[in-house]
Amino acid sequence: MKIDLISEIKKILLNSIEKNIRQGNFQIKDIPEIILFTPKNKAYGDFSTNIAMQLSRKLKLKPLDIANFIVSNLDIQDTIINKAKIASPGFINFWLKENWLYQTLNEIREKGKDYGKIDLGKREKIQVEFVSVNPTGPLHVGHGKCAVVGDVLSSILKAAGYEVEKEYYINDQGRQIDLLGQSVQARYNHLLGEKMEFPADGYKGEYIVDIAKEVIDKFQDKYKGRDDQESWEFFKEFTLRNILAEIKKDLKDFGVEFDVWFSERWLYEQNKLQEVMELLKQRGFLYKKEGAFWLKTTVFGDEKDRVVIRENNIPTYFASDIV
Repeated sequence: MKIDLISEIKKILLNSIEKNIRQGNFQIKDIPEIILFTPKNKAYGDFSTNIAMQLSRKLKLKPLDIANFIVSNLDIQDTIINKAKIASPGFINFWLKENWLYQTLNEIREKGKDYGKIDLGKREKIQVEFVSVNPTGPLHVGHGKCAVVGDVLSSILKAAGYEVEKEYYINDQGRQIDLLGQSVQARYNHLLGEKMEFPADGYKGEYIVDIAKEVIDKFQDKYKGRDDQESWEFFKEFTLRNILAEIKKDLKDFGVEFDVWFSERWLYEQNKLQEVMELLKQRGFLYKKEGAFWLKTTVFGDEKDRVVIRENNIPTYFASDIV
């Protein structure tokens, strides 16, 4: 049997107020919303209400007198309430019977994992996007914190009746991914005794060397000394797949799994960025200045407009977020 403490106590209070109205003690038509709260000091009971103070202005009576009328008409026999007492200036405090705890334990045992779930969301769809670390290196403790917060939030929303989709947004487009591939390519050549300049802003972690060794194990010297489009694409894709696989494994081992792994690259392959930029131009929200395209974010209360396409024609992170 489900026990809704708040609703049951409110119902008992409402019945008492309505009884006082029928008896002629209270001359009112509309009863304000009954508010219950948990006293900070347990000496004042398990729950307390200020309904007497709420009614005082309407009834033009002292809160203590109103509280006495309410308590005198409370029907708490065979309910979860053990006793009710009045405290100045008109609070009504309630102490619960111990058996409600046993009833709650029975309910927990019967419902198991479904205990506590409610239908607040009524199956409304909500997407929670979290972690979404750039696939340019392994996860660290800080990412673990984000994983926990996002996963717990998703679980709470599901328990509240929402239809939740957990998404990991893969930032697999742009210069950082090119640099990633170039970094592994340089280490690969170095391990094979081939000179190749390491990119100035390249990734220097030990994991880059480990991936380069894996390339050697699988492909030997197939790409040694090469510096062409095919080799660039190979190292970029091989490294990206390798790091993403490790990220997925780490998250799964951590107990966090996603419904959707959304690739940013897909937006570009499907020309979605171009479509959105054209739409913004048509609606007058996009303009060109100093070779770059700017979005009129000040129209929406931002402190300044924001660049969406740089002067070198490379989109900003903000552009991808808009799409």
